[in-house]
Amino acid sequence: MAVPHSEALVSRGVPPGGSEGELPWAVIGAGVHGLSALKALRQLGVAAVAYERTSEVGGNWNPSNPASRVYES
Repeated sequence: MAVPHSEALVSRGVPPGGSEGELPWAVIGAGVHGLSALKALRQLGVAAVAYERTSEVGGNWNPSNPASRVYES
């Protein structure tokens, strides 16, 4: 089940690890590697937010993504 990116990734207010007035690092793409990068940055205490062009995370591994080559079995 895919989670909408607005709920899973886009922080409201100050991103985790950030402080007031600090600009977060941007991770472009919320596929496998983007989500891994976002998690690693946040674990290091770096303010980070991910951006995804589709309405759901997962990238190529999300079968409902029109650009995905993966199919449901």
